[in-house]
Amino acid sequence: MFSDDTNQNFLVLKMTKRTVSFLFMGDANAEAENRMANSGTNLQADILKTVHHGSALSSSSAFQKKASRKTRVIEVGAADS
Repeated sequence: MFSDDTNQNFLVLKMTKRTVSFLFMGDANAEAENRMANSGTNLQADILKTVHHGSALSSSSAFQKKASRKTRVIEVGAADS
């Protein structure tokens, strides 16, 4: 089911390569995180790419603790000169 809120429609991808797992969150918002957390899906990953570039709209600390065991990656852009 798709939402009018584009952040609800982002693809979330979990990838495992040998013994390392990655969780790429797109820009899922709190509602989407709650649905995933309550879905019964194993969200634990060694590396979590955070949502919304680590902004105040980023994942809740509770979700991050549930999803990531080791490392969180925050994607940011360089400031324009």
